[in-house]
Amino acid sequence: MSRPISLLALLCGVGIFVLLISLAQTDLTGVPADSSSSDLRQSVSHTSVLAKQQNDKRQLLAFIGVQTGFTISTEAKYNYKARRAALRATWFPDSQEGLDRLERDTNMLIRFIIGRTSNDTKEAELMTESNEHGGFLRLDLEVLPAIIWSLLSALLLITANHLCYYCCFCCSTSGTVDLQEQYNSLTNKTVAFLQLVTSIYEPQYIVKADDDVYLRVDRIPYAVKQWSTFQSDYIGCMKTGRIMTSPEWRWYEPQHAVLGGGEYFTHAWGSIYVLSGNAALRVAQMPTGSLRFFANEDVTLGSWMLAFNVRHFDDRRLCDAWCTSSSLAVYNIPECSGLCNPVEDLVHLHAQSDCVSPALTDGSVPLLPPIFRFNQ
Repeated sequence: MSRPISLLALLCGVGIFVLLISLAQTDLTGVPADSSSSDLRQSVSHTSVLAKQQNDKRQLLAFIGVQTGFTISTEAKYNYKARRAALRATWFPDSQEGLDRLERDTNMLIRFIIGRTSNDTKEAELMTESNEHGGFLRLDLEVLPAIIWSLLSALLLITANHLCYYCCFCCSTSGTVDLQEQYNSLTNKTVAFLQLVTSIYEPQYIVKADDDVYLRVDRIPYAVKQWSTFQSDYIGCMKTGRIMTSPEWRWYEPQHAVLGGGEYFTHAWGSIYVLSGNAALRVAQMPTGSLRFFANEDVTLGSWMLAFNVRHFDDRRLCDAWCTSSSLAVYNIPECSGLCNPVEDLVHLHAQSDCVSPALTDGSVPLLPPIFRFNQ
């Protein structure tokens, strides 16, 4: 016997329809939305608009994208401007001249990756910071009225066990929603980042790092040579872990039923991972809606890498708990997803000799024994 169509079901259907229409109209290319956006110095040698007019892309050894955002919390730990200041005081170049020197000496580009906000004050502050230091790459995503996202969010919460999260977005109760700078839209931000970078450059590897990680930028060129030798496409500290099936738990996965057992497939920690230019291009060029989005960005990227059948590499140097002769990235794993107190910890680490010592004299960075060995 068929059940009568309830008002809730009807609303769910309308909500899903609005979501699909909205997503179909969303442009993730990163092209500036208006002329004022070009006033903010992006510290990239070509804009995304000019890149589309060029046939040849500049080849890079690596593009390092440091994910950052706008400060919306009063907690000092989540003051992203303070994090950027700490990074510039340690391993991130603190001026346009320093950025240019790194580019000239290593053929690597490094940029802070950040979206946009409807808050004019925060945009003005970021413009001032950019004019002083350089080093930003801005992303544009379409923003929709918050009332739409509030409706959809409510529908998804009500029917969490029955609806598939095509994309995960946060919402507010008034104004507009800055999709690219909400936690639940990190995957969309990553896609937009990869689309923009691969539209301008042809990097051998793209490093995606959070702004609470201590990175040995000087060792990346040596690591690139090793990754290339292994023909690696998806590099990071690989892990599995329990699938969170209850909304009461952090890292809850609404689509846990389709994932089968009690643990995730093997994927890289999201704090920092590396994609080959080929793998990044596969993500950037995938048709909208062709692959599933999960609640967490690292799980989503890991599932896509399985779908693309790329070569995995478990590089434990990307998750050292302290600086060593082999470390590439240092953070407080697994206690925290990055450094537990990034502003203080970055400065503390940089004061240690082991964190600034050069690579070995033979130009190598020793590998660490992997936890996961892949037969590929």
